[in-house]
Amino acid sequence: MNPRDISEKVDDGIMGEIGSIAVMQVLEDVGRTVVAYDDVRTDYETEDPGWDLATGGEDLSRWSDAPDDPRTPPASENTLSVKSSRIPENDAGIHEAIERRDFKILKRSDSLESDLEADFTIQVYYPRERSAYDPSLSVNSDDVKVVGDPSINPGDVRDRIDAILDGLEVMRRYGSCHLAGYARREDIVEYSRNLPLGERTWPSWHQGYRKDMWVAPLDELGKSFA
Repeated sequence: MNPRDISEKVDDGIMGEIGSIAVMQVLEDVGRTVVAYDDVRTDYETEDPGWDLATGGEDLSRWSDAPDDPRTPPASENTLSVKSSRIPENDAGIHEAIERRDFKILKRSDSLESDLEADFTIQVYYPRERSAYDPSLSVNSDDVKVVGDPSINPGDVRDRIDAILDGLEVMRRYGSCHLAGYARREDIVEYSRNLPLGERTWPSWHQGYRKDMWVAPLDELGKSFA
């Protein structure tokens, strides 16, 4: 990622959490059981396992009550990786973004199979102008530390969370989002294998910093939540 101060880091994290909650709501509304990794994890020091949500039925419910390994839900259930972004500035709106853009799958290795750590990838977009971050939005680093300290009184934590939400104007900026689509892991891998070796990735630039991403077009691979 490009260098970010504490306020922008927290803001990016909140954007991702709200995207995951939106997906959870849609799935629960049609009767699916959904569990977030953050609901079962016990270790906040190591990188997450690559999935944000797991969905399924009774096996998932039993597992989430007392998971032996919070990083590994039952093999019978599906894991979901939720990618949250703002609509790119050169796109007129959500429809153009879906026509022109990809699922944002970061190239961490030389293997797409290794970099896809969930059964499904989901892309969430936020309206760009409303959700845009600027330096006038800020959080107090002490508030962030208190929220992450399990020894602090829950009432004080709630106050600090409210201060963070107010400082970043979260309710105004992230009040709505677009669930642009979802794609199966196998379909993304197969699509990539049919591309020439030199055309399987694309460069993502932000504030002068480059990240390589895997090619996975939303309009060709994405399935509608509708």
